[in-house]
Amino acid sequence: MERYRYPTTSLVPDYLRVAFGLAVSAGPLMALDLASAVAILLSGLALLFAWFGVRTALRQLSWLELSAADIALCGPIRRRLPWQEVGRMQLAYYAPRRARQDGWLQLTLRGRRGPKIRVDSTLDGFDEVLRRATAAATRNELPLDPATQANLAALGLTATARRSEP
Repeated sequence: MERYRYPTTSLVPDYLRVAFGLAVSAGPLMALDLASAVAILLSGLALLFAWFGVRTALRQLSWLELSAADIALCGPIRRRLPWQEVGRMQLAYYAPRRARQDGWLQLTLRGRRGPKIRVDSTLDGFDEVLRRATAAATRNELPLDPATQANLAALGLTATARRSEP
């Protein structure tokens, strides 16, 4: 069984964004007497940054386990998906700017029932996870959307699964 975690170095920028966002949104709420509309707006932003902080902490406390039989997300939130039950695979690329560099990939696996497992390319061992997921998609003859096919091809991976219908 192989275990993979998100390296702390990849999470530090997210924690810094959370700290900055909370300072800018929650700071004025605590320090100033604001008009109710402004207070509501800043409260919403503070909640958004707090939610992002919780998600980042969950990623730090979680790890992914791969075996020949299944993929499992372990930690505070647990999910297990046998490879033979993978019913959908999606590989999306996200670029923070128009220049398609410094982006990241996000792999989403879903079973025929139950919750999905989602990991991004900052995970140590992401290449191995993606290789195994692609093999499972091929074995299970999953339809893959055009974006997933293009992203796999850009990485030099091919899935002989059928393309999804538009």
